[in-house]
Amino acid sequence: MSILSADAIKRIPNILTVGRIALVPIIVAIFYLTPGTFSTETANNLALAAFFIAAISDYLDGHIARKYNAHSEFGATFDPIADKLLVTVMLLLFVKLARADLVLVTLLISREIIMSGFREWMSKVGKAAAVKVSNLGKYKTTAQMLAIGFLVANRYELMDGYTTYHVGNFLLVIAAILSLVSLLDYFHKAFQKPLLNKA
Repeated sequence: MSILSADAIKRIPNILTVGRIALVPIIVAIFYLTPGTFSTETANNLALAAFFIAAISDYLDGHIARKYNAHSEFGATFDPIADKLLVTVMLLLFVKLARADLVLVTLLISREIIMSGFREWMSKVGKAAAVKVSNLGKYKTTAQMLAIGFLVANRYELMDGYTTYHVGNFLLVIAAILSLVSLLDYFHKAFQKPLLNKA
């Protein structure tokens, strides 16, 4: 018998989503407090731990929602917002810290904004299924999240002079390429049939 009631279990995904949003300003604060409070290495470690917790919570809230049928309007709305907020803030933070290229970050953020608007439009014209998350989109997200993890760690040496910084930026380039390819793929699927019924 479960210790938690069914209602309590169904609230867990939403709690995890809110917690993920709450971690965003904490991560930003860690880096802004670095000059007077933390060393850069300590800040990297703390931010990496916070980001890891956020990533795990993202997996857990989806897993629990599916396993216990704990889907809700709140979760459907705020789960993607939490993900995009975390990624956007982290990428902008990397630009400020000179860990990521502004062009790549602009491309990645712009793609997310365009895709969000496009999905909303598709939903309104009854074609939401045409823009459901594809494998390309999942690959992009995986590359992007891994890139962020490596860039948070920043300058840990791996081998032959290559550091987590180099790996992170390589993965960010891969994520940017997949962003463009997946966006074009979504457009192609959506426009294969007329979007609006003829009068």
